[in-house]
Amino acid sequence: MKTGSTALQSMFKRDSRISSFVHNSCFYQEKQDQEKKELTFTSEYVVISDENLSRKYNRVQSLEKSVEIIDGAMENVTFLFIIREQKSFLLSCYRHHIRQTRDGFSFNEWLCSPAGISQVELCDFKGVDQRLRLATNSNLKFGLFEDLKSDPSHFVSWVYSLIGLESPKDYELHKENDRLKDHYYRKKLFLNRWSSSMSFIPSFCFYNKVVLKALDFISLPEMDTWNDIDSENSSVMMRKFKIANNFLTTQYSLELKKHGYAL
Repeated sequence: MKTGSTALQSMFKRDSRISSFVHNSCFYQEKQDQEKKELTFTSEYVVISDENLSRKYNRVQSLEKSVEIIDGAMENVTFLFIIREQKSFLLSCYRHHIRQTRDGFSFNEWLCSPAGISQVELCDFKGVDQRLRLATNSNLKFGLFEDLKSDPSHFVSWVYSLIGLESPKDYELHKENDRLKDHYYRKKLFLNRWSSSMSFIPSFCFYNKVVLKALDFISLPEMDTWNDIDSENSSVMMRKFKIANNFLTTQYSLELKKHGYAL
């Protein structure tokens, strides 16, 4: 996911004074089937986004559960939670739920689940403000970052002040959507773009690793922006995508039926 919180973490990591404070998860796997190992933090502060928490700990869950796990596992580390206020945060979390658990929840059903309700609260500034005031544990600090379109200077200054450093006068947030450098990322953007014109397979489906693997046979031309795609290449890719879409529609339908849902 290319989110505001991820861009902030990347920006912090580029500053040598603060890079050792920045982590985006507390557990890692050397291989997918191996047991997760716990990272040992040597720094006092850790910059971590709630979005990553929801993914790393027990798939998708409530913020309260994530905080409970963190608080119990890391008593001597202060965590700075970066929370996105914008409404698209809900869709981001829903996509993660589908990708990680393969549950057949519709978006509305997910909103009524414990994980969905918790994320809805995060999209309400009053709810975030309440969390800030109720965070009694000194090791847990919450920060609200609205959007990359907003001026992030206040939030960045707040993070640096907690660590006792002066905020840099000039910094740059890397917007990864500006150029399509990575083949995997280009492919995902292309599939999401064309999915809106299909009768089925919503865009979140293309965040599924299985789906991306199934579409490896679709080759994309080297390009910097979507404007570089000529009509001939566009037609060829569209035909390939329709073939893949028909295949994935069938597969996804079977997957939904396993969970008691039908198209």
